[in-house]
Amino acid sequence: MTEKASPAREPVRAAEVIAAACLATDLGIGIATIVLLVETQTIGAIAEIARDPRTTGDDLRTLGSTLVHSVGGAVVLLTVLVLNIYKPRGLTRYVWRKQRERAQAARRPS
Repeated sequence: MTEKASPAREPVRAAEVIAAACLATDLGIGIATIVLLVETQTIGAIAEIARDPRTTGDDLRTLGSTLVHSVGGAVVLLTVLVLNIYKPRGLTRYVWRKQRERAQAARRPS
């Protein structure tokens, strides 16, 4: 049983596909790799300061946090996961048109 795609739903499906493609392709992986490398350097610098025995608790609190990058990475990964698991009901216009063209071609006399 096939369902027609709701025209109002088409832009949302296109956005889902584009978001999943960008996040799961080389572009997304490249950006994530750059952020990871920069974040690794930040964590290394924080570790160097924390290793110094003269560093106080107040000094460590002023260093900042890597929480934003950690949460951001988790959000990116969860977004990719949800977009790759969630499959909207119905067909896209492209698939619907291709199925209709195949059906019409099958009905034509040879």
